[in-house]
Amino acid sequence: MKKFRLVAAATIAGVVTLLSSGVAQAYPDCGIDLQLNDATLVGGGSFNFTADAGAIDCAWVVTYRGKSKTGDGTSFSGSFSTPVVTKKTTSTIKADCTWDDGAVSSSSAAASTVSPAFYSTAPASNVQAIVRTCSTTATVTLLPKGGSDNGSALPNTGGSNLSLLLLGGGLLLVGGGVTYMARRRHSSH
Repeated sequence: MKKFRLVAAATIAGVVTLLSSGVAQAYPDCGIDLQLNDATLVGGGSFNFTADAGAIDCAWVVTYRGKSKTGDGTSFSGSFSTPVVTKKTTSTIKADCTWDDGAVSSSSAAASTVSPAFYSTAPASNVQAIVRTCSTTATVTLLPKGGSDNGSALPNTGGSNLSLLLLGGGLLLVGGGVTYMARRRHSSH
């Protein structure tokens, strides 16, 4: 009976878990796209970016390593220079798009009064425009001069690998020949 209760409790917990709502996203996807012409480059160079919001007309702020570029429109392009690095370094570029979602503005008295959604005897109230901001990020990887990232592979300190490959191949052939001769000699007896 105890096993049945345990199985029933586990089943109920599983059903509740499956039917419960998923984790809420802190930042909903607004459809903003951030493209880089080169996300991995040698430090000391520069890269170009393009931020695109589709049909939304934004006030853009694009930030990389504490420096910001601003612009307006449905898309915004620019470039940032990168510092010289001595080892592989990653950093983030962030694009913020801020826009008025088209709610009633308080600038016009006639347009800014709305009736409440529920019944009330109070007069209509002013509604402020709702300003929305969406953000997206991308990662920029900087490599030291010479193109190596100094750490992704083991150093080649053991000498030539070709000699080890030839030695291993030779030992394989000798071992195969000895085995062939031993079996041939054993089968003739």
